[in-house]
Amino acid sequence: MIHSIDSIRTLFRQSNHPISDMQGKLLTNYVQLLLDWNQKVNLISRKDTEHVWRNHILHSLGIVFHEKLPEHGHFLDVGTGGGLPGVPLAIIFPYAQFVLCDSIAKKITAVTSMIESLALPNVTCRTMRAEDLSKETDIISNVDVICARAVTHLKDLVKWSAPLAKRNGSSCLLAWKGGDVTDECREVAAVKMVKELRIYPLTIPGEAYFEQEQKLIVRARFHAS
Repeated sequence: MIHSIDSIRTLFRQSNHPISDMQGKLLTNYVQLLLDWNQKVNLISRKDTEHVWRNHILHSLGIVFHEKLPEHGHFLDVGTGGGLPGVPLAIIFPYAQFVLCDSIAKKITAVTSMIESLALPNVTCRTMRAEDLSKETDIISNVDVICARAVTHLKDLVKWSAPLAKRNGSSCLLAWKGGDVTDECREVAAVKMVKELRIYPLTIPGEAYFEQEQKLIVRARFHAS
């Protein structure tokens, strides 16, 4: 059972993805801040609080077992909610830059407070609707990875993400999904702007929960414009 930073560090160390003492401390502090804020603002499901390390932190970080993320890249977390997956990833990738966006102001207020408490210099927050992000030239000129965890229909994510992608076609969308996404992916595959679509199980060595719960990652890449 994953119930602490020690459990996660053991998993990552065994898979050659070590988490440092400082990163472990930051993740621990983030979890406490997240749970504290969740008493005031609905950031994560109340039924998930007992399993926050597994269901939220490990779920967010599990992407590193499957994708080679750019250590100095620019990430955009769309619909970040309580800062997931953006904050855990920003802790693990301290040299990358992260922009966390959500349309609900009180959630961004909570996340901004958490970022300030954690003193994370590589994270900024925006209160914005995903469909309005393309108007932000400082964002769309740099995005390498667009992250979206449990956010809306896949076709909408693709529609919002494509204008944010770099013109050379190097950007990608990573969407954390669950269950049967066959119909969603069929719709996306027909979208002309998508040049590559891959769906795979979010599996983590030594932790069967995500496979049992049919947790998936959908990766979309876009044509150069």
